Amino acid sequence: IYFSQSFSVYDLSNLENIERIYNLPVYQPGTIYPIFIEEPFFYLAQERVLRIFDISDPDTLLQVGAYNNHWDQGRGTKDILVQEGIIYLTGGQGGLNIIDATNPDRIELISNYSDGGDFREIQIVEDIAYITDMRFGLRIIDLADLNEPDSLGSLYIARPSEICVRENYAYVGSDTTSATSLIMVDISDPENFLKEFNVKVINCLDDMDEVSI
Repeated sequence: IYFSQSFSVYDLSNLENIERIYNLPVYQPGTIYPIFIEEPFFYLAQERVLRIFDISDPDTLLQVGAYNNHWDQGRGTKDILVQEGIIYLTGGQGGLNIIDATNPDRIELISNYSDGGDFREIQIVEDIAYITDMRFGLRIIDLADLNEPDSLGSLYIARPSEICVRENYAYVGSDTTSATSLIMVDISDPENFLKEFNVKVINCLDDMDEVSI
């Protein structure tokens, strides 16, 4: 989400009279920060600091925890996903940070997975993470053991952007200088991802009849 000078909370109960009910200043105006909501918490992943707010009362956002991601210089959080208090942060060349925030007063790093890639967007289905990687394309990582994530393989996709996983397919955007494409990857058997996969490429400029939302 884009912040000009602050993050705001709006009351949408009356669409004819939308009201701002809270304003949260940020420290780097104009920066894009990933956010995630898993009630009762709101997670704001700034470049190097993760901040957790209690949103039980939307009139007053109360910060209940913070964590320094310790990304190296030039690296910062690219995406965030939270499942039952476990936070997954991608940090470009910093890899994947897996963080235990089940107790916001005591946030702890479970593990970091980094192998020279450039991790961006993340989706998780069951115990499998699907991550776009600017160097290697689509990455599939086994998260059955959060202490030791294990790579199941990768499929090269040029300049991957957004990713969406639905049922047996991963839909990955690819934005190159010559074309903007939607790549559909059969992930019905993630453990045999390198051995057997089916890929369909749709050029979003030429084949719009094939694209539906």
